Amino acid sequence: MQTSSNINSREIVIALTGNPNSGKTSVFNHLTGSNQHVGNWSGVTVERLDGWLHYGKHKMRITDLPGMYSLSAGSPDEVITRDFIVHGVGSEGRPDVVVQVIDGGSLERSLLLTMQLIEQEIPMVIALNMWDEVQSRGLLIDPDKLSEKLGIRVIPTVGNRGEGIDELIEAILTVSEEKEPSETMHIRFDQATEHVVEEIISACKKVAKPISRGFALGILTSEEDALDTLNPELRMEVTEIIHLHKPQHGASWSEAVTHARYSAISKLLTKVIGSSVGYLGDTLTSRIDRVLINRFWGLPIFILLLLMLFEVTFTVGVYPMEWIDAVISWLADLAKNNLPAGFINGFVADGIISGAGFILVFLPNIVILLMGIHLLEDSGYMARAAFIMDRVMRLMGLHGRAFIPLLMGFGCSVPAIMASRTLENRRDRILTILVTPLMSCSARLPIYVMVAAAFFPRHGGFLIFSLYFLGSLTAILVGQLFGKTVLRGQTTPFVMELPPYRWPTGKTSWFIFKRIIKLYLRRIGVVVLPFTIVIWFISNYPQTEMSSNIPSVETQSVEYSRQRETYLTMAGKYIEPVMRPLGFTVPMDVALISGLVAKEVVVATLGVSLTGEESPGEETLVRKLQNHIPSRAVALAFLVFVLLYTPCLMTIITIHRETKGWFWVTFSLLYQTALAYLGAFLTLHIAVMIGLG
Repeated sequence: MQTSSNINSREIVIALTGNPNSGKTSVFNHLTGSNQHVGNWSGVTVERLDGWLHYGKHKMRITDLPGMYSLSAGSPDEVITRDFIVHGVGSEGRPDVVVQVIDGGSLERSLLLTMQLIEQEIPMVIALNMWDEVQSRGLLIDPDKLSEKLGIRVIPTVGNRGEGIDELIEAILTVSEEKEPSETMHIRFDQATEHVVEEIISACKKVAKPISRGFALGILTSEEDALDTLNPELRMEVTEIIHLHKPQHGASWSEAVTHARYSAISKLLTKVIGSSVGYLGDTLTSRIDRVLINRFWGLPIFILLLLMLFEVTFTVGVYPMEWIDAVISWLADLAKNNLPAGFINGFVADGIISGAGFILVFLPNIVILLMGIHLLEDSGYMARAAFIMDRVMRLMGLHGRAFIPLLMGFGCSVPAIMASRTLENRRDRILTILVTPLMSCSARLPIYVMVAAAFFPRHGGFLIFSLYFLGSLTAILVGQLFGKTVLRGQTTPFVMELPPYRWPTGKTSWFIFKRIIKLYLRRIGVVVLPFTIVIWFISNYPQTEMSSNIPSVETQSVEYSRQRETYLTMAGKYIEPVMRPLGFTVPMDVALISGLVAKEVVVATLGVSLTGEESPGEETLVRKLQNHIPSRAVALAFLVFVLLYTPCLMTIITIHRETKGWFWVTFSLLYQTALAYLGAFLTLHIAVMIGLG
């Protein structure tokens, strides 16, 4: 098959592929200068990522593809990789060069994909990654011998440090400019298999464009539904060819082909590995795992680590939070005292500074939490968390791999829902998507910290941990209910590779640190600020006298201080009766509605719509809350509602895209709203019973 790119135009299309957790994204980042998320577990990349590299007169488009173990795609993310390599995309055709990133410590496992890629007859380069670990473990792999036997250039690399990247680029350029493809390793199958493959290639060549040996093998072994890509007439002819022949020894065609590939890999390894030291024996990773994934201690240790993380997030983050809060309050007072009275004064002081500005207060907490999760990911511990949680996930009718998207939900629900693509079974994907929004995303953290600082300053860390734990427990219970009712089905087997423990690198951690701050500030500017201005406007205009049917003090636990009817109070007429049983005030109700756009907007809305009687310099957001939320019981009910209710707009759009319809979107919105209302109602009454009212 011909590739699409015109090499003379100097744009070279490169596909970056490999097994999950082989370090593809690290290599991609160093090749393109990009800063994609990197984690020491599988499933980080779930869609193709494009980047560009300008190297001299050459321009390369590099596509980072989701990880896969073979071209026999099962899950949607693997289908993305297979289709890009085997068929190309649209009119672009197939890539010019395939770069397979191989974890040098798991060479045997990676070579199955190598054999299949060779059969696709596309120019290849191998990045033998994590070369530092290969050497530290005493694995005597000979890259030159491996290159000679495969007929493919093999470049040792250390992706997370950028070592070997220049050599890899040179190899890519050399391969892309070769006039004739180099002679690669050729697996000889048994006589029957070879005969059928040749007949399939010959039949396709007569009526269509030539196909690769790998594509013919895919048709023979029913991989990737290759037969369905042929036109009906050719499909019938090829099917007849397959049925006229039988594999040797009574095995299926798939078994015969797989057996031949693994036999070739086994022989190859004996020639390129001088020692198996490091593959066997007691390693540091295995010694640590005896404790961390112990069947008795594994889960308590995991819970304890999370509790410690949330305690640090609140107790350490409270100091910079107070400093930023004081600065924002000072700026608001400065604007009020120095700007002309009227529209400009209120717009700047209350609309911009007190609204969007107060979101900045919680940046330290966001950074501490997400950096903590990153360090656990990068060390390799989070992959163990999925293994530990396998027994718990089976209560939902899922397996441990489904815990990875749920855990990613602690950061953001959007990539977490997309990560469900790594699950092969559609039923498992739908169930995971439905419960993922119950995992408390980082956008909710500012709300938790804000309320905890106002009403539970001594137990803030434990309260935040309890909310995250409650969300996780609710996800398990809801998943168990759905798994036995609307989404019945059997749990698929769980197989997951546990990567070795690694020290997080300073460079990667610095990238993540900057990325967290950049994304948070961008979210404030793009999402929060515009809606803050809208909330300020509807809470201040049209400034007519308050009519008699505005909710009175008796219908709310505290007085809503504005004595005029605005668009906000008009909305309150309709919202307040519904939310009255929960004890929420009108500003709290409106804040929850604004949270449908983004959960951070809840904080901005409260910052704008709440007014107090404090003297200048003391009107911090915490003091506003203390004056306007009636009691600690109502505060707890509010937190539970925020935890459980409808996800943000981007999450809703992502659910629609991943489920390909509106049914499950509507189902998710309805059940979460009902669950949040019930949870807040029960929380309020239980809290009152124990004396928090």
